[in-house]
Amino acid sequence: MAQFPAILPRLIRLRDAPFYLGMDRNRFNTLVRPQLAEVPIGKQGIAFDRLDLDAWVDDYITRNGRLDQPNGGLSWDARKPQDSSNAAISGISTKKCEVDAFAKALAKATSEKAEEYLARKIEEIRQASVYGVRPVRTFRMAATKFLNESTKRSLARDADCLKQLDAFIGDLEIRKVHMGKLQSYIEARKGQGIKSGTIARDLAVVRRILTLSARVWRDENNQPWIDTAPLLQLPNWEDGAEPYPLTWDEQQRFFKLLPDYLHKMALFKVNTGLREQGVCWLRGCDLHFMAA
Repeated sequence: MAQFPAILPRLIRLRDAPFYLGMDRNRFNTLVRPQLAEVPIGKQGIAFDRLDLDAWVDDYITRNGRLDQPNGGLSWDARKPQDSSNAAISGISTKKCEVDAFAKALAKATSEKAEEYLARKIEEIRQASVYGVRPVRTFRMAATKFLNESTKRSLARDADCLKQLDAFIGDLEIRKVHMGKLQSYIEARKGQGIKSGTIARDLAVVRRILTLSARVWRDENNQPWIDTAPLLQLPNWEDGAEPYPLTWDEQQRFFKLLPDYLHKMALFKVNTGLREQGVCWLRGCDLHFMAA
C-alpha cells in the first residue's frame, strides 16, 4: 500500500496553536494571539495561519534568542559579583524585578478572567443556538436600544419617561415585565399627583418597547427578544380637566400670546369650532368665499 507523506495544514486550530509553538494556552493568549489575525471556521471555530505563527516565532527568536556559549564561557544566567558602590542601582533592579513579577501575575489574572468571560459567552451562544435559550436582557437594555434607534419627534419626552421607569423596572428582565410589575410605578406617580393621562402616556412607551422586542428585534440567532408582548392596561381615573368655553377675558389674553400670522386663524377657529386640520388646510380663496 502506498505511503503518503504527512501534510502540515495551513490553518492551525486555536486548540492546537499553543502546542504548535511549544507553550501553554495562557502564554499563547497573552503574547501571541493579540498579534495574529483570527480566521473563522464555521460558526464558532477559530484558526490561525501557520505562516503567521512561523513569522511570529522568527521575530521572537530575533529579539530574544541567545547563542550557545563556548566551553568555559559564562552562561546567560551567571551573575557578576555585586559592587558595593552600586547598592542603589541594585536596589532599583530589585524593585524592577518585583514590578515585573507583579505585572506578570496581573497579566495572568487578567487572562484568566478573559478566558472565563469568553467561555461564558460561548456557552450562552451554544445554549441559544442549540436549545433556543435567550441571553438575559434587562428592560434597561431594551430602553437604551429604543432610544438609540428611534426617530420620534417626542424622543426627549420618551427619554424622561424611561428615566422615571428605570428606578422601578430597569434591572428587571424584559421577559418579566408585565402589568403587575408596573403597579408600584403607577401608585408612586399617582401619589405625586400625576394625572392618569400622563401615566398612560408613560405606559404606552413601555408597551411600544415590548412590542418591538416581540415582533421586530432579533438576536444573532434570529430569535425575538421575547415571545409575546404582554397586555398593558392604561389607567383612566377620569381625573382630567373638564372642557369649558373660554371667557372673553381668557380669549383676549390668549390671543395676545399668539404671533401675528396665527391670530386670524385662531380667531376663525374659535368662532367656527372647526378642527385643526380643517383650518390648516384652508386656502385664501376659501376664507374669502366663506367670509362673503
